[in-house]
Amino acid sequence: MGSIELDPASCELANRENIRAARFFTKEDDGLRRPWDAKTIFVNPPGGFLIGLDGKRTRRSNAQAFWHKAVFEWTADPLDRSIVFLGFTLELLRLSQHHGFLSVLSFPFCVLRERTDFEKEEILTNGNHVLVAQGDPTHANVLACITAQRDVATRFKIASEKYLGECVTPAAWLERHAP
Repeated sequence: MGSIELDPASCELANRENIRAARFFTKEDDGLRRPWDAKTIFVNPPGGFLIGLDGKRTRRSNAQAFWHKAVFEWTADPLDRSIVFLGFTLELLRLSQHHGFLSVLSFPFCVLRERTDFEKEEILTNGNHVLVAQGDPTHANVLACITAQRDVATRFKIASEKYLGECVTPAAWLERHAP
């Protein structure tokens, strides 16, 4: 994908230390409600569930909401936009298959060989912000490449298999995006 133009679900510290996107949205910016006006996007959605207007937890997970937003944003410019989406759990494979949206299984994806120990920003007593690993991840993870660009999918597959795990490019994707 090259450089990352936008990370719609981040914080300043995680972006500076890990992602290095040109722009990012914080929790306060609410990346679900803003347009993702970028060509290259990395999404690592927050865990948990969406909070409704009444302040109560809904039944819809953040991962599912961000997946649907990613597919929606990609369809606005599929020939010139690529999105890499990190799913907290393989459950995303199932959750993404709802509401008529394209699922993770519609795009090249990688099942990570090691579980990702996600980090959370914490504020120390001295006011400094640090990223702290959450420890003991309990779920296998998936990395999906939402793209129509064959060269991006090829680079994704090569890098994923070299560093992360096994990559699958669905036959239907290959047929739709033949060279």
